Amino acid sequence: PDPGTVTDGASDDMDFSDSKSTMTVKWEDFEDDGSGLSHYLVSLGTSPGEDDIRTDVDVIGDTKTTFTGLNLYHGETYFFNVVAVDLVGNKSEAASSDGFTVDEYPGPPEISDVSPEAGLYLSLISDGGLVFHFSEPVDYGEVEVVSTLGSDIYYELTQDEDSVVVTLHPPLVSLDTIEVVLSQLTDMSGRVAEDTLVVFYTEMLADYNHDLVIDAADLSTLVTGWTSGDAAYELGPVTGEAPHFVPQPDGEYNLRDVMAYTRMWHWNHGTPQVLNLARATAGEEVVVSLDENSLNVTVPESAVAGQLAFQISGTETFLTMPEEKSGQMILLSHSEPALKQSLMDFAYLTGEGDRHFVLPLEFGRESSTITLAYVFYGADGEIAGEGVKTFDVTPLPAEFVLDQNYPNPFNPTTRIEYGLPLNSTVNLTVYDLLGQEVRSLMSRDEQAAGYHNIIWDARDNGGRAVSAGVYIYRLLARGEDGQRFATTKKMVLLK
Repeated sequence: PDPGTVTDGASDDMDFSDSKSTMTVKWEDFEDDGSGLSHYLVSLGTSPGEDDIRTDVDVIGDTKTTFTGLNLYHGETYFFNVVAVDLVGNKSEAASSDGFTVDEYPGPPEISDVSPEAGLYLSLISDGGLVFHFSEPVDYGEVEVVSTLGSDIYYELTQDEDSVVVTLHPPLVSLDTIEVVLSQLTDMSGRVAEDTLVVFYTEMLADYNHDLVIDAADLSTLVTGWTSGDAAYELGPVTGEAPHFVPQPDGEYNLRDVMAYTRMWHWNHGTPQVLNLARATAGEEVVVSLDENSLNVTVPESAVAGQLAFQISGTETFLTMPEEKSGQMILLSHSEPALKQSLMDFAYLTGEGDRHFVLPLEFGRESSTITLAYVFYGADGEIAGEGVKTFDVTPLPAEFVLDQNYPNPFNPTTRIEYGLPLNSTVNLTVYDLLGQEVRSLMSRDEQAAGYHNIIWDARDNGGRAVSAGVYIYRLLARGEDGQRFATTKKMVLLK
């Protein structure tokens, strides 16, 4: 007989099989021009023509058969062999398949697990292991580790058949992105996976709690490490520029650690950001008083670190932060004039330092509100007190005052502003040049001390528009202490 072709699998030719015990083979185009075909002899071996796995099996009346009960090995390649036998016993040459490889894991290898997981940051000063687990044993692969900042990365590889560990040697660069490329991952059956990129991020120096904000919580952690001598929280000395510092810990806490924190703090607050002033009131409170020229704040003796954050509502009120310090007491401050926000973080490295802050306060005639959100940390690093306090700033004139209206001349409206040094009963009236009342803007109105204003729309008491000309407006006020005040000014209405 003439040999035909042999195919691994029940239909299309299979290069891989995920079964180690069962496999189907089919064949075609075996011919005999003489007596005709009687049956086929089918075998299986580890190379073409070999039958070391399954010796000849007779197949009659079919061109396909399935071998079961096999004991095949993952990653090994096997070949079917078919011999045709005619009716008088003649045999064809053996025809072999192109072979199939046992791969009990579907598809090429994949990364099944990565540690540390996404969202965790790599330490700058501790050996870090990046662990990659594979979906199946891997015969070969390549690993490349690069820094997007271009910094040198020193690492070692430890490989197992189903995992690889990349051990990064410190120090690393602050706020760096590290890319690990795994390429040419080849399983035991020869399947090759597509290249895989896994991205990791290094921590931001001085951001101990990894919230991407350097604030009083981090300052508290630095103080805790400083006082306990725990080198895990050491920051300096450093090389490079903020924020991409490279720490070079020297085993002791000193001014270099303070300066590293200070530079990172200022970098972090260099970008305008809205302060979070929402805090629940709990624990120890701040003591605050307001006088004519300053806001006075006293923090508890138990606080080792803290933050005072201020929001001002008015455009004419300004609060000046205290001068920064970087010795046994750390004091850092920042203001955002456009947002009318200011904050100060502070810490006491030895427990000593001023706990009373006098913040100069400037304001115009406009009333405003100052909101203070505070938080304090104790020696254990936990929050010892937090809350929010609100203060109204009402500028008070030293005496009764009536300003010139604005604009003047005007059409059709003008604003009249006046000041009361104490709570008063107020009358404000507009007259013509003959002394006749045109409009009563206020009549025995009780008003609080401070600056006030009112708009006149050039209409009389009956709501009728008045003619152009010169008018007189008169303020008559009586203070709650009985003091009386009266004055007049002129204004011009144009048409």
